[in-house]
Amino acid sequence: MQFRDSVGGTFLVAAVLCIVCSVLVSSVAVGLKSKQEENKELDRQRNILLAAQLIDKDATNDDVAKAFDSKVKKIIIDLDTGERVDNIENPPVDIKTFNQKESLGKEGMSEEIPKDAPKDERLGDLPKREKYSFVYLIEEDDKLATIVLPFYGKGLWSTMYGYVALKSDTETIAGLTYYEHGETPGLGGEVDNEMWKAQWEDTKAIDDDGTVVVSVVKAGSANDGLGSVIDGLSGATITTKGVNTMIRYWLGPGGFGPFLEKVRKGEFNG
Repeated sequence: MQFRDSVGGTFLVAAVLCIVCSVLVSSVAVGLKSKQEENKELDRQRNILLAAQLIDKDATNDDVAKAFDSKVKKIIIDLDTGERVDNIENPPVDIKTFNQKESLGKEGMSEEIPKDAPKDERLGDLPKREKYSFVYLIEEDDKLATIVLPFYGKGLWSTMYGYVALKSDTETIAGLTYYEHGETPGLGGEVDNEMWKAQWEDTKAIDDDGTVVVSVVKAGSANDGLGSVIDGLSGATITTKGVNTMIRYWLGPGGFGPFLEKVRKGEFNG
């Protein structure tokens, strides 16, 4: 009996096939990684621009890249102080390499959220948040026109990531988008519905004293007459509560509140 027809030969062929396939799959994964990261970054840019109402949803990738490069200034702030930190001497993070999501797991780059903090100063049951965050500034005629803030929080099935854009008064929402979540299509997944997102435009989010006033309520019950209540997602109670919690947290004192206050008072160092 020839070796190739033996049990040992069968195992050898199987082992060689496994090794060859593993090498091919690994090579493809490594080769495509940079392209995947490029596409992720382009998608984040698209959502920043959509939140700021600077492009429409059918914009091409070239349109997105050109609009982002020409109109958006990306900076990093310290969430505790509200100060810009990427332009100071010996910045604590490098804006070219800073990965905000990964920083949450690094020592000295995140902070605990006190469990006994007021409800609006807690991010649901998430125990901590990053110390530093990206902020996106858009100017028109050399004046600040729009501020786009990244935010996230727990929905029903997933951590939901999005952007909220504020007008130059730092109080009125210009737009809101989610770019990553795992909520149920047709229910919590309706955060991607254009009609639902349209509710956020021109909504009063923060009052003149800096208090967060926007809220997301049970579907069909938004009727405050003040323009600060968003109708929730039909059939998605937990996702609705999650959206309410995350937007109020990130616009409040535990999130971007200190930064927004500095902008409002003309004290921002950006």
